[in-house]
Amino acid sequence: MSIRDSFVEHFGEDNAVRVEEAALMHMSEGPFPHLDPHADDKWGSDHFKYLFLVCIARDCFTRWRAWHTMDMSYEDVLAWALEHGDLHDFDGDVPDFLALMAGAYNPWINWASRGDEEPEHTEEFRVRNLEWANMSEVEFAARRVVDMESLKATMEKGMELLNRHDGEGPL
Repeated sequence: MSIRDSFVEHFGEDNAVRVEEAALMHMSEGPFPHLDPHADDKWGSDHFKYLFLVCIARDCFTRWRAWHTMDMSYEDVLAWALEHGDLHDFDGDVPDFLALMAGAYNPWINWASRGDEEPEHTEEFRVRNLEWANMSEVEFAARRVVDMESLKATMEKGMELLNRHDGEGPL
């Protein structure tokens, strides 16, 4: 049984199509629509896994699930991915290297099946994903404002360190 067939068995054909549509939409986004950054990507032996990974990277199963009109819960999709998704043996190109580097894929991989220990901070992503999946638009916007203020303060502190010209700065 293909991964897509398993997904359809658990969540229905409509949700499988929504995963595919969401991934393809995100893949075509960008400042230069005539350039396709994914044109040379190898989608692996099971194309649905590649599209599923695109959706993970773009938070389609968490924050934007309702926007994509997917009617399954984050918890159910995560449980399916860990038990049936076999993302640990994906054999194509990673569709989003920033998501990979940030660890966004980690909660979705069955590390025991892969024979590895779960990476550091994986549980933090699970908690964040569950939080985002259950936030209203207003709660999410308020959270982003707090996050941006924290980021701004960190950036200002970094710039202050870089701008020292009294012999104590990094330069």
